[in-house]
Amino acid sequence: MARAGRAAAIRLGEPFRGLLYVPFYLAEALGAYQAEGVAVRVEQARSPAAAAAALHASALDAVWGGPM
Repeated sequence: MARAGRAAAIRLGEPFRGLLYVPFYLAEALGAYQAEGVAVRVEQARSPAAAAAALHASALDAVWGGPM
């Protein structure tokens, strides 16, 4: 949970944009993450493998991927 007055920060790796992630994009556009005290910083990755490597190196907090 975020501390009073400070948003928890999450670095999210995104190897590609996809239709399956529209709810996440919409939540970001509507400010839903900020309203819950979470600052999400989406970082583009060159590939799914590069995103996984960044996650293992602690350069990212989470990575999303899918059946694409």
